[in-house]
Amino acid sequence: MQFAYDHDYDSEKQQKDIIQATKNFWNMYFPYNRQPEKMELETTLREFLMDLNSRTYQKVNNIPKLFHHEIVRKKDYPQIFAKFKKFKMGKCDKKIVIDAHDFGINHPIDFITFDEGCKEGASIDGLSFNNVLGRFDF
Repeated sequence: MQFAYDHDYDSEKQQKDIIQATKNFWNMYFPYNRQPEKMELETTLREFLMDLNSRTYQKVNNIPKLFHHEIVRKKDYPQIFAKFKKFKMGKCDKKIVIDAHDFGINHPIDFITFDEGCKEGASIDGLSFNNVLGRFDF
């Protein structure tokens, strides 16, 4: 756990997020207040990765079989594209969000990304997502 405090961070928010994620991990997989031995740590990391893989596959298997439909953009959405600028989204991210928005008009979906700028951009009003989720939502 100490490595999370000793690491160099790009921002206070990044430091806070990583330390909180590390605490969550530590509390779930090391419920006792003692330093684990190396083998225990390796075993626990393996258990964590197996659990993560299992949860990921469960989520994938629950996705409705809607994605065989071709996504066709209905509009250019100039006002929404203008709002994206403040989130410093890449050109590709903007197109993905808009295409997902158009798909979401007819099929209720959540938008999931681990890119914070893309998550913030997809969260603006006027888009058709049920939820916009990021890496800390899992």
